[in-house]
Amino acid sequence: MLLLQDLQTHSQIVKNISACVSEDGDIRDSASDEVRQSRGKLRAVENRLKAILKGHSGEVSEMVRVPVV
Repeated sequence: MLLLQDLQTHSQIVKNISACVSEDGDIRDSASDEVRQSRGKLRAVENRLKAILKGHSGEVSEMVRVPVV
């Protein structure tokens, strides 16, 4: 049996959705602990990759350089 106290009002539903989804339709980091943790790990990997590429930028540019004939 469904209890009336278990039902949420329209404004409560909108508030809950707005807390998880931005105006642009993006899922907010605060939507859940899993989202926040996953995005944190992703940012750490991206930063590590940027640091690696920055350290090898001279090598990468030499490998990409094509002689002009």
